[in-house]
Amino acid sequence: MKHLLKTCRQRILTRLVFTGILLFFVVGCAAVTPEPGNLADRATVPTAPLQTPSARTLPNPVAEAVLQDASSRSNLPREQLQIAGTQQQSWPDGCLGLAEPETFCPQIVVSGWKVTVQGKEKRFIYRTDNKGSLVKLEK
Repeated sequence: MKHLLKTCRQRILTRLVFTGILLFFVVGCAAVTPEPGNLADRATVPTAPLQTPSARTLPNPVAEAVLQDASSRSNLPREQLQIAGTQQQSWPDGCLGLAEPETFCPQIVVSGWKVTVQGKEKRFIYRTDNKGSLVKLEK
């Protein structure tokens, strides 16, 4: 009998918690979502324009690491190389999506940059982490 009462209490408690969670979301959504019929009756209120966060600029350590590698690969002084493009990326693994055969790549998402470096006659595309401690050349 005690086991039956304990089981009933657990089921009731579980259902109450579940019902509470559902009510929380339903009431929260109802409070946020205006009724369509009321929108036409409301006066227009001026609002501030949406502000989008500015794109982050390439950190100096990343730029330095990429330019240093490009300089050594091209045998050009760094002054003759320039960063032609940057794009923030999330790489699928610790190898920045450029795994080599029989190489262990930690299976974690790595935030970083895709950086294009332009030399006199050669263009290099690099993948990096956010700190510039991991720099890989796309082949």
